[in-house]
Amino acid sequence: MEGILNKAQEEQRAFEETEQTRFDEIEKEINAIDKTIEAKERARNLGNPKKEGKEKGDTLTVEERAFVDYIRGTITNERATNLTYTDNGAVIPSSIVNKIIEKVVEICPIYSMADRYNIGGTISIPFYDEDTSSIKMAYADEFTELTSTSGTFKSISLSGFLAGALTVISKKLINNSGFDVLNKIIQYMAKAISIFIEHECLIGTTGKAEGLTKVTRGTTAAAAAKVTADELIDVQESIPDTYQSGAIWIMNKATRTAIRKLKDNDGNYLLNRDVSARWGYTLLGKDVYCSDAMPKMEQRLSLFITAISPD
Repeated sequence: MEGILNKAQEEQRAFEETEQTRFDEIEKEINAIDKTIEAKERARNLGNPKKEGKEKGDTLTVEERAFVDYIRGTITNERATNLTYTDNGAVIPSSIVNKIIEKVVEICPIYSMADRYNIGGTISIPFYDEDTSSIKMAYADEFTELTSTSGTFKSISLSGFLAGALTVISKKLINNSGFDVLNKIIQYMAKAISIFIEHECLIGTTGKAEGLTKVTRGTTAAAAAKVTADELIDVQESIPDTYQSGAIWIMNKATRTAIRKLKDNDGNYLLNRDVSARWGYTLLGKDVYCSDAMPKMEQRLSLFITAISPD
C-alpha cells in the first residue's frame, strides 16, 4: 500500500484505476487477517478458560497477549500485528498503559486528587490574579469620576518531562507458565511511578517539576523540632474558607508521631484515630495523609504543615 501511494506522490498524480483497485484489495486482505486473528483469540479463550491471566475469570485482549508474548520471547501472529517496534524496543499497547495509570490513581492519593492533563508539549493555564490587582467597589459622590481598578489574568505554564522506570523480571519467572507476567509488570510499574509522582507533586526537582515549592500560604514554627497546637490552627486558618471542604493534611510519618502527642487544655489528643477517615486519622476535622516524600519536621517545618486544597 505504501509503495502504491509513494509512486503516485512521486509522480504528483492521483491513483490510476488499477492502482486504486489493488490498494482496496490489500486493505481488505489486512482487515480479513485481523478478523481471523480475533476469531482465533476468541476460540482460544473458549477452549482454555484457565490459561494465563484467567485464573480470576479475566481474559487477555489481543494487545495484552501480544505484550506477554513479547516479554516471554514468543513469536505469534498477535505479537507481529499489535506491537509497534522502535529503536528502544516495542511500544506498550495503550490498554496496558491505561491499566498502569489506573493502578497509580488507586495507590497514589496525591496523583488521584491532582488535575491531570493528557496533552503533549507545553500548555498554559490562565488564572485570575487578585493578589496584585482586583476590581473593587466603593462609595462615590454624584458627578465625580470613579477611580478605575482592574484585575489581571496570568498563566501557569506546564512543561513536559520524560521519566522512565525499568522493571526487571527473572527468566525463571518468565518461563514459568503459571506466573502472571502482565499483572506483575503493571503492579511493579505502578508502584515505582506512584512513588516518583508523589515526590514530584509535593517536593519537585530543581529544573523539572516544581511541586509545592511556590506555595506561599503557611506557618513557620517557632521551634525546629517541635510544633504547637496554635501553629497548626494558624496553618489551617491560612486556607480560605471556600477551600476548606477539600483540604487535607499531608505530612511525614515522624511529624504525625509528634502531633499525636499534642493535647488540648482538657487533656484530649488533637490528632485522633477515625475509622471513617480516608487514611485513619483526622486533625482539626481534616483527613491526615502521610507521605515519605514529605520532609521531617526538623528539616522543613514550614512545608510539612501546609494544608492542601483545590486552590
